[in-house]
Amino acid sequence: MVVGHLVAATIFVTGCNVTEIVINGTTATEDTVICSSNSGILMLVFTVVFVVFFALSWGPIAWIYAAEIFPLNVRARAISITTGSNWLMGTLMSYILELISPLGIHG
Repeated sequence: MVVGHLVAATIFVTGCNVTEIVINGTTATEDTVICSSNSGILMLVFTVVFVVFFALSWGPIAWIYAAEIFPLNVRARAISITTGSNWLMGTLMSYILELISPLGIHG
């Protein structure tokens, strides 16, 4: 049972890594200002593939871990706090990345 989970986790994490390598290889650099449409389509496809691999491997960990570590008498309140902080950090990251984006490719 554990071996099956380890094999699946290894496959999905490897899929995440491979898709990230392809995405990084198709992005623009300082030398190329305009990407071709083929590389844009390739980047979009591999971004979707990355999301699928992530959703099957690391994605649910935050939800499962929070549900399992707290005792029953505080579980509902603790999960609501962890869920709220997860959404808060995601929102903050979206605003922070908007501030970083004008700096350019290499900051």
